[in-house]
Amino acid sequence: MKSQRTGQGNFSNSLKNQIVVLSLQNCKFFAAFFDARSIRKFTISSFRKKNLPKISFAFPQPKKATLSSQFNPEVISLMMIFRRSQVCSLAFLLQFAISSIAIAQDPVRPLPTAHAHNDYAHQLPLLDALAAGFCSVEVDVFLVDQELLVGHTRDELRPDRTLSNLYLEPLKQIVSNNAGHVFPADPKQLLWLHIDVKSESKPSYAAIHEQLQAYSQLLTRIVKGKKHEGPIRVLISGNRDFDQIANAEPLLAGIDGRMKDLGSDYPTDVLPLLSDAWRNHFQWDGKGDFSEEERHKLTDLVKKAHQEGRKVRFWATPETSELWAELQNANVDFINTDNLVGLKKFLESENLSTRK
Repeated sequence: MKSQRTGQGNFSNSLKNQIVVLSLQNCKFFAAFFDARSIRKFTISSFRKKNLPKISFAFPQPKKATLSSQFNPEVISLMMIFRRSQVCSLAFLLQFAISSIAIAQDPVRPLPTAHAHNDYAHQLPLLDALAAGFCSVEVDVFLVDQELLVGHTRDELRPDRTLSNLYLEPLKQIVSNNAGHVFPADPKQLLWLHIDVKSESKPSYAAIHEQLQAYSQLLTRIVKGKKHEGPIRVLISGNRDFDQIANAEPLLAGIDGRMKDLGSDYPTDVLPLLSDAWRNHFQWDGKGDFSEEERHKLTDLVKKAHQEGRKVRFWATPETSELWAELQNANVDFINTDNLVGLKKFLESENLSTRK
């Protein structure tokens, strides 16, 4: 398709019913158009290397456009993706857009303790979390007709929203674009991909293992007893059979355990994380005073897990800065949130984001 002007203009009749993905690479626009009957016209002002372009859109019905970018003064990476339609899947657009993202001169600084709970619920699964610097993301999956579909409940499932489309394939392209890393600002920083299995454990993990083998070079893994480091660490949560995962060859994923698994004989490569619901252990709602008794209990749980070489996360935690501060002070490894912007601001303001 012929390239479009970057100045103001309207779609021609042949383009007015299409959806667009635009990316800025080395100060040049690249575009791909998909029939989605979503956009009537677009306007893009002139741009310079150090300034994001001003963008305005007009739709037949009010909708918001999505902008995902490396937000920094030296930005040279820009991606715009419009909402999915009935005939153009978000998953396909994500894959195309990721393949065209250039590496920014000043990449996003990773936040090692930041965990995106139910990451797939955000407007841009995976990409919103990575743009915020999150180093841990969680995705729920169901096995349906031998395909791993993403969603919290079965009524949320759609055939185009798969584990591969929304996570594995985009991550493959991100790592390729970033010279073998997820986070260019800190090449040693892992991305933790938590796969929460909602369907039956054994057939679901068999399908996950099969899919992961196609991306094994991206993963920290153990092959015939030898550990190979990769930029991504996969954990299996939810419905999981410990022995099935532990005995897999190659070992491509670890197990997300529970606090009751403290003292387990499983090695840390197999059981690297212990997580649990906050309310299973604590009554504090994140407001007012945190009792010394509960603070000591939290510190003690984390200390015991760390002595075994395992990380700690709590889910269903109150979304308050007071609770986040207590988790940081107790050296909890992952802070669970649905509020990407809020946690990012907190971690950066507290200057605690560099702790590994």
